[in-house]
Amino acid sequence: MSFAHPINAATKVQTQNPVLFILLGASNLSRSFHGLKCCIKRCIFPRPASFLHAMGPGRGYISGGGILNAVYSPILESGIFEVSRSKRIENQQVVALITDIGNDIMYDISSEKIIAGLQYLFNVLGEFETNIFITLIPVDLENDVNESLFHIIRQIYFPKSSVEYSQALNSVNAINAFI
Repeated sequence: MSFAHPINAATKVQTQNPVLFILLGASNLSRSFHGLKCCIKRCIFPRPASFLHAMGPGRGYISGGGILNAVYSPILESGIFEVSRSKRIENQQVVALITDIGNDIMYDISSEKIIAGLQYLFNVLGEFETNIFITLIPVDLENDVNESLFHIIRQIYFPKSSVEYSQALNSVNAINAFI
């Protein structure tokens, strides 16, 4: 019994229809970006993949952000959607990963504004009939981070933030409920 090599078994349609991946996030995505791209390419082989991304440590969706000397514009104002429109091939499959949503909370953006921004994001990506994958904000403040630890973390990573523990807790819960 012989098995065809996957590339030999691939149809013309499979090898000629690239998938566009739009990756949006902050530090978690930045750290895993290279590995994620390699994994995606391997998983959809022989189909080609192209990638657009807006990411960076401390990056927000609504608010500008960053860490140390790196400063980023808000993801929603980064121009990625305009680039997506111009780069996308007609009828091309588009997949989006939306992650690292919580930074805006620490920049004192209300949960209502963050949810409105996410809704805008869904609407824009809907124009491309995008398959959307979104992660919840992964922290459970009530069980994982007490108020004292919250203030220490806030001081280290968001030294200009005045967000209080209860405000962050309510925002995380509201945004995760929306998602």
